[in-house]
Amino acid sequence: MHMHASTGDTLVVGARVEDGCDASEEDDNDCFNSGAAYVFVRSGVSWSQQQYLKASNPGTADYFGHSVRNIIMPSSTFNWYY
Repeated sequence: MHMHASTGDTLVVGARVEDGCDASEEDDNDCFNSGAAYVFVRSGVSWSQQQYLKASNPGTADYFGHSVRNIIMPSSTFNWYY
């Protein structure tokens, strides 16, 4: 399940099971379930991705983006270490 919040023409979608380790590279999948959030902006009837958000220190099973609130602050819910 993905969480989302919207305000006006901005939508934030939390992707808690996204696997990226690097905020600058969306194709990096080395941190299983580290999570991310995506910011989309609407222009007319079209939506486009504006930002890819990661925790400052992404790690396996952080689940960043699990909770996305209307104040647009994605967060992790777990800090489990195996």
